[in-house]
Amino acid sequence: MPSGDEVFSLVIFGASGDLTNRKLLPALWSLYSARTLPEPFAIIGTVRSEMTDEAFRAKMKDGVKQFARLKVPSDNVWDRFAASL
Repeated sequence: MPSGDEVFSLVIFGASGDLTNRKLLPALWSLYSARTLPEPFAIIGTVRSEMTDEAFRAKMKDGVKQFARLKVPSDNVWDRFAASL
């Protein structure tokens, strides 16, 4: 578990793909919702096609809404999570 100022960082290659949308981000969201994702954290995604940070966050929010077991309780909670994407 990170201590002090260390940031837990996760890099996802092909982050705009189906696996990330259906499985990885919903699982990370569930860890965040359960307060078991180490904080502070950064989730860094690489993609071949151009995509803004906001477009990526919107796509991931749609995936979480559709595939996560734990639903997004409010935009404020999602915004705190998404700020680290």
